Amino acid sequence: MLRMSALASPASSPSSSPSSSNALPPASLAQAALHALRGGQLAQARDLAHALLLAAPGLPMSHIVWARVLRAEGQPDAALAACTQALALAPDDVGAWMERAMAQRAAGQLADAQGSYREALARTGDHTPAAQRAALHHNLANLLQQTQQWTPAEGHYRSALQLQPELAEAHAELGNLMQATDRLPQACLSWTEALWVRPDLAPAWHKLVAGLQTQDPVQALHALVRQAPDGDRSPRVLVAVARAAQRSE
Repeated sequence: MLRMSALASPASSPSSSPSSSNALPPASLAQAALHALRGGQLAQARDLAHALLLAAPGLPMSHIVWARVLRAEGQPDAALAACTQALALAPDDVGAWMERAMAQRAAGQLADAQGSYREALARTGDHTPAAQRAALHHNLANLLQQTQQWTPAEGHYRSALQLQPELAEAHAELGNLMQATDRLPQACLSWTEALWVRPDLAPAWHKLVAGLQTQDPVQALHALVRQAPDGDRSPRVLVAVARAAQRSE
């Protein structure tokens, strides 16, 4: 198992961490580092992640959080090294495989990233939160779509939505995939579903407006209603079409 000395290179490790963070338990350090990262406070996230590594080098999460910070800093190779350490500690850690896939994608290793996502999915089960499984399917689908592997990409988007029906990004990306495979009415329905969940999702609005403008409005409306998976969802089609028509004026 590689220890901290393997991580502490000038390119990837800070020289010090805040003394106030030393008193925090590892779980709190991890949460604080991720919170800072989500808030765009990269320097603070790095300090907290480094403090976590010093406090708990034997925990896979310490290396996963460190990898996430390195990836945010644009250091995918260093992030991959951290993921390798996490997996050496816990070969079946779903989060470590997921982070490895994201680092590989950032490094341009797309085929390897697909493999890592599949390794992560193979290690999920009933104990894995549905949101995490949905995220894995969505991310793999997005990667497959990027490489124009349309059929498996669609399957993974649908798996993501089965686990998390309100995942707006998956609805929107599924719409983009259907547009790319010449299924515009179905694409408009997927963009509509995305907007029902997240009305502020601007790319989906632009796609829906453009899609409706290329069709006869009445025929487009009828097609959307026919494509709706159940009667309860028809009203959301009507609402989205009306809003899209207003935006296109």
